[in-house]
Amino acid sequence: MNLTVHEYQESQFTCQQISSRQGAVLWENYGTYLTVMAPSLTTNNRWVLRPQGWVGSIVVDAELCVMLQPKLPVANIFAMLEYAYRLKSFTVLEGVASLRTVEEMFQQLATIFAKRVLDRARIGLHQQYVERTEQSPYVRGRVDLPENWRGPHRHPPSSRFQERTANCEDNQIIAFTLQTLARHRLAERVASSVRTALRLFAGGITRAFFHPTDCTNRHYSRLNSDYRILHALCRFFLEHSGPTHEFGDRAMLPFLVNMGRLFELFVAEWLRCHLPEGFRLVTQERVAADVAGAFPITLDMVIYQAGSDTPVLVVDTKYKIGDRPSPEDLQQIVAYSVARGCANAVLIYPTKLRHPFNGRYGRSPVAIRTVAFTIEGDVEQGGREMLVELLRGVSTHPSD
Repeated sequence: MNLTVHEYQESQFTCQQISSRQGAVLWENYGTYLTVMAPSLTTNNRWVLRPQGWVGSIVVDAELCVMLQPKLPVANIFAMLEYAYRLKSFTVLEGVASLRTVEEMFQQLATIFAKRVLDRARIGLHQQYVERTEQSPYVRGRVDLPENWRGPHRHPPSSRFQERTANCEDNQIIAFTLQTLARHRLAERVASSVRTALRLFAGGITRAFFHPTDCTNRHYSRLNSDYRILHALCRFFLEHSGPTHEFGDRAMLPFLVNMGRLFELFVAEWLRCHLPEGFRLVTQERVAADVAGAFPITLDMVIYQAGSDTPVLVVDTKYKIGDRPSPEDLQQIVAYSVARGCANAVLIYPTKLRHPFNGRYGRSPVAIRTVAFTIEGDVEQGGREMLVELLRGVSTHPSD
């Protein structure tokens, strides 16, 4: 059974739709992603579920899957993903935006990923030179003198040499991602493609664990340029595979997208692509919140004058729907700006606030503005309007 809930909206279900055991699994394993209220007099003896800014799907057991649907059209979410994961330049992804649900988008991206892996495997996996040490009667490369002199006379001698192998990190990341995908609830045609791709990596590729950040800042050449999109998709799947839980003899992974994190990545990448000359963008900058440096904090974005270390704006994203910025939002951006030594800050929201903020919060020295990056309609138009407001009154010249 598939049950559908919508982002930031309460949905009620009977005890026939969600059993006590299934409700306990949701509460114990997925309370971070959605609020779970057990049947009681206050809930009219029904289960109440309310997603907390996450979209995707949670496989509770073989009988129940909870679908967390976004407020936005899937096409808009995909437009955000294209920027956030730098997929926009790959035309192979065209057509995904026409899908109707986040689950369909996930299945289609998994299909594209498996197909691209199979295509690469057919022409041969990328190989790298790795250094090996081996004892052999035949010297390969160079004799490992320190190793041979370390103890009694060795026969055969130890030598070091370079060997080309496909068992490198580029391929290990893909193999780990395929293993992760195989633990999702996939349509049979998608699962079949994933299993076929995984079999190609079963022999000769070492199994290893990788973090999503391992998929970024990698080196590509003409020999492995097609790995760029493969690793971008690996990062996407690894970042949005939630915590596992066991049922029966299977360990199932949910597909969960943190919309707040996606909004932050999307805004940062959109600005990186569209910020005019005279400015440069730094993301995830760490600064000290105290003189001793014992309390470092990470800033979403800081905009600098090009060729200068002078910050002109501290920028923070807030994936919230409301009438006005909360005191906590304002206090946080003040702390960020003071720590960075910047007198101007901007909070970016996904919709226009009924009561925007433009001024100083309390006695703080920081001038704060709120602007909207509207993502419900045309995302590109929303970005252009946001950029005008973001840079209003901001100069590229240090003396101004």
